[in-house]
Amino acid sequence: MLIAEQSILLVLEPASGTLTPVRAHIDPDVLAAAALLFDLAEQQRLRYEADHVALKSSLPVSHPLLGQALRVIGTPSHGVRVSAAIDLLATRMAPLARELLDGLVRRDHLHRVRRPAWWPWASIHYPIRSLQARNEAVAALQGAVAAAQPSLRQLALLVLGEYAGQVAQYVRGDAYDQATRLLMELPLTRHEATPERALAAGIRHALADF
Repeated sequence: MLIAEQSILLVLEPASGTLTPVRAHIDPDVLAAAALLFDLAEQQRLRYEADHVALKSSLPVSHPLLGQALRVIGTPSHGVRVSAAIDLLATRMAPLARELLDGLVRRDHLHRVRRPAWWPWASIHYPIRSLQARNEAVAALQGAVAAAQPSLRQLALLVLGEYAGQVAQYVRGDAYDQATRLLMELPLTRHEATPERALAAGIRHALADF
């Protein structure tokens, strides 16, 4: 499952099927766009350096949304700023969050219903069909706190959860304090970081502007 899909599941209210980030002002498409950058990096398609991202390879990817993302941010060797890459993805792939939700419907993770059902212009809701995928996303987020060296996916969900204001919902007590320290200690200079931590720090810094 994509990191972007997991990030959307974390802000989806299971029963109502509505996106309910704690920080109500956030744009779900921005959340999903930032997550796609993590996905491209996890698949070794993205290079991060000095607040810029650039493609490492033009080889095709298996997921159609990742293929589209590669085309949207296809850049010269000097790359593009992280914030600009997020904006490009959110704008040119809109409605990105809904695309992710519809993909989860096709794989039977979610229902897709109109409420009220009789009104053709009623809003679409995505109640959870199976909790397994959401529970796996929660476990990955919580695992970032417990791991000695969090994976890129774990760091991604922690950063994205912070942006949406969801960390306190899934991480409690001492673990929440540890999550806060981990986020605050993400370095912004390339000399202090693993590639995973550097990218996580860069995307976290960029999301602060949205």
